Amino acid sequence: MPDQRELPLSFPEISADTPLIPLRMVNEFVYCPRLAYLMWVQAEWADSADTVDGRIKHKGVDSGTGKLPEAPEEDERVHARSVSLSSLQLGLTAKLDLVEGEGIYVSPVDYKRGKRPHVEKGAYDPERVQLCAQGLLLREHGFECDSGVLYFVESRERVRVMFDDILIDQTLASIHGLRGEFEDDSEEPFETAGRPVDAKPPEELLRTLKEDADHAGRAHELDELLGIEGIAARRYFQHFANLIKKDDDPTLSFDFVGRNRRPPKDPVNALLSFAYAMLTREWHIALSAVGLDPYRGFFHQPRFGRPALALDMMEPFRPLVADSTVLMAINNGEVRGTDFIRAAGACALSDSGRKRFIAAFERRLGQEVTHPMFGYRLSYRRLFEVQGRLLARHLAGETPDYPNFVTR
Repeated sequence: MPDQRELPLSFPEISADTPLIPLRMVNEFVYCPRLAYLMWVQAEWADSADTVDGRIKHKGVDSGTGKLPEAPEEDERVHARSVSLSSLQLGLTAKLDLVEGEGIYVSPVDYKRGKRPHVEKGAYDPERVQLCAQGLLLREHGFECDSGVLYFVESRERVRVMFDDILIDQTLASIHGLRGEFEDDSEEPFETAGRPVDAKPPEELLRTLKEDADHAGRAHELDELLGIEGIAARRYFQHFANLIKKDDDPTLSFDFVGRNRRPPKDPVNALLSFAYAMLTREWHIALSAVGLDPYRGFFHQPRFGRPALALDMMEPFRPLVADSTVLMAINNGEVRGTDFIRAAGACALSDSGRKRFIAAFERRLGQEVTHPMFGYRLSYRRLFEVQGRLLARHLAGETPDYPNFVTR
């Protein structure tokens, strides 16, 4: 058996900003690579009677928030349900149904709906690979793990699966193959690939974005949510160019083939990045005004100098305020191609162009909308403060939920 601390990975450790792949996708990849691609990369998924039934049968083990002992004694009994583990080395995140054992010697127990299949290896390859991946995660966290258990709920049978070299190699190959599908499809999880795509009817785009929103509402882990967000952003920006007016005058014509930043490389991306920076500043001011710390976020993780909460709160307003200002400024001719400076692969607004764009942004902040909760009209700038106060009330326990702002 190979050294448990030296896995022969062909991919390097991923960065902390790259979304981790849910381990259950490894099961889907072994079963059908195309299905795994559609479910994870394209986020095309709908529940069936089987998946709903499976969630019901998992309800007991999923309800826990078990933790493994950090330094277990040699004879200490380990029995932890619903254990969340992740690994940058493997690029995976998972919630293990059950981990049992003694001291550092443990085994994962994975619950499966249905009866035990009567096959040569005791179970089918997708389930065996998924279980072995759980064992590799446990090894990454310092435990000794050479086998696991598949528990079939309907027949109430346990099947022991040994993590031999053949199964480990098959598991690693499956993880690598799934990561390859994801990395080939998207250059960055929060950016769109800079290549043209086939046009789709707006109805189809709206339907897929609605499905992305539904998937986000069912996400159980932050990494899973980040992955869905990245996929939805890619869909959105792939069609963003359709909103930009075409003009025969080259000074009024803007091309857009995808989102890029740090630095932005074309005029549209320069406008988007500048608009997002101004929107973040407005939320920083609004949150500070209501007594909240703009640097303590939820969706965006805290990092030195990063206003994580301001970034969280601005997300629903990117298209409503920032993107709409960019489109308005371009389509109304308020900014032209001659208003940009290009140097060293970067693109930025000139002083005169920046002044006109700031004026357009300020007009957008001053436009009034009807608040869906209170029924009165107020400017976007005032709306930010109201939403900040609603968040403060929710955090103080005065309201059960935070009422996110949505338009009709």
